[in-house]
Amino acid sequence: MAALLVYTSHYEIMSLRTPISFHPKLAAALDLLFGLVLIWWVGRIGTLWLFGIWWLFRAVWWFALVECMYYPPFLSRLRHWATLAVFNLGALFFIIFVDSALARYLVKGIILLVPLVSFLLIPEHADQLSMFAKPERRWRFLMSVFALAGFWSGAFALSAFGVADTNFLRLSVGLTAAVVTVAVSWWWWREYGLSYGKNFWFSSGVLGLVIFEISYCVALWPLGYLVSGLVVVWLWYLLWLLLRFSQTAEGINWRRQRFFLSANALLFTLFLIFIARWK
Repeated sequence: MAALLVYTSHYEIMSLRTPISFHPKLAAALDLLFGLVLIWWVGRIGTLWLFGIWWLFRAVWWFALVECMYYPPFLSRLRHWATLAVFNLGALFFIIFVDSALARYLVKGIILLVPLVSFLLIPEHADQLSMFAKPERRWRFLMSVFALAGFWSGAFALSAFGVADTNFLRLSVGLTAAVVTVAVSWWWWREYGLSYGKNFWFSSGVLGLVIFEISYCVALWPLGYLVSGLVVVWLWYLLWLLLRFSQTAEGINWRRQRFFLSANALLFTLFLIFIARWK
């Protein structure tokens, strides 16, 4: 009897230590409900420090949710949470600086639905092949691209609204945005299996220098800050992709990339002519 009581007590203690494991779909539903509350809240914020509290509140919520939900062993909770936090910060810049009611509603919809999809893309079983991680990784990459667009649009907005009203402040904002861009580039090069080395650091230096120069040139164009941010991130993605391939053993296959680059050049030109509003 004594042995049974000891075993039962040990079992109860171990049961208390068993972590909560939400199904990914349940986690997505919980995040949707909580996100609706936060979307309502962010629409009533009028001071800058409250936006910071809002971002921190949602980051803490995501940290708790990610810790309590199920993850297969080939996915990382930390990387998912980091992507959500960075995405939310970039989205916050859009919320602060967009001046159109329609655009604000669009950003709020993105803030609500994009994280929801990231939870739904988590595989439900540990025995699923790791190839099912590819859609989740690609979606997180798109979230990071959106965040960079928010960062750069915010950087251009600080100059447009006169917050960065001196050459030193404008230079500091541009350098900060370029450093953030390089950091995100490191992150996703590593996510796609590239290792640290001479080529890695050389590519990072080239990317940072070119992006800073591109941002300086775009700042001289008579474009709005939102369009300017999209232009910089579009060109960053093309450069990031080419530098990623340059670090592989195969290198850049220019024949395969010819159609991709030509299509982007055509779309970029059409975007500047027919969609972008020039001052």
